[in-house]
Amino acid sequence: MKVSALVNSLPLDLPSAIDQLADLGFKWIDVPPVGAEGESQRRLERRNLRVTCVALEWGQPAGMDLASSSDEIRSQTIAYYRGSIDSMHKLGAPVSYLTPPKATDDGTRRRWIDSLVQLADHAQQCAVRVCIEHFPGRLLPTVACTLEFLKQIKHNHLALLVDVGHCLISQEDPAQAVSDAGKWLGYVHFDDNDGQNDCHWALLTGKLADYQILDTVRALRAHGYNGGLCLEFHPNIDDPVNSLRRGRMLLERYVASV
Repeated sequence: MKVSALVNSLPLDLPSAIDQLADLGFKWIDVPPVGAEGESQRRLERRNLRVTCVALEWGQPAGMDLASSSDEIRSQTIAYYRGSIDSMHKLGAPVSYLTPPKATDDGTRRRWIDSLVQLADHAQQCAVRVCIEHFPGRLLPTVACTLEFLKQIKHNHLALLVDVGHCLISQEDPAQAVSDAGKWLGYVHFDDNDGQNDCHWALLTGKLADYQILDTVRALRAHGYNGGLCLEFHPNIDDPVNSLRRGRMLLERYVASV
């Protein structure tokens, strides 16, 4: 398993965040598709950093919507994400992710599914999986309903992103979520909160207990998971640099112990 960090966890521009995460001892990072090529890619290479996952929605142009009622907007959004998947393929990232729409009506669901399948077909050509992050308050608010959704779609290049912080809000056990996911497990986010709001706090500063982290890592090991464990913190938390350092050391210790 590869302990990673989302570059947006730091209040820095992309090149500076790359350097800071390398200085913190990370070997793997998650990046947005915007600006991750060119000089930033050369910086990744110089600092011996590899990309585990691309957050497709970070930095996207205003108005992008895979579930829009406008055919033109949906087509533009699909084309934009296809370009992002092509870019991440060049970066060597095997996984990307999206979040569900805020609207929950049948029309939104139908349009979103159609767009997702088109993206997944394109991702398959690039040997990339598109993960869906369960998101409280949205179309797919829990791990359970996201897994049911994936099983209905049955596309091998769509997968589940288990977000430990979101599990705290939906009152689901993240270790059990990993066990239940089976072949649909694609990626994992680690963050903490107050059990009600998606705060993206540092680990063990909110509701998340130490045993829950360890149990989740054990479940991942039993699953045979060898992907990324991404620290996804809000850049405005107290001392994000040391929070990321402590989070990396904690996850790496548990990975080594199970």
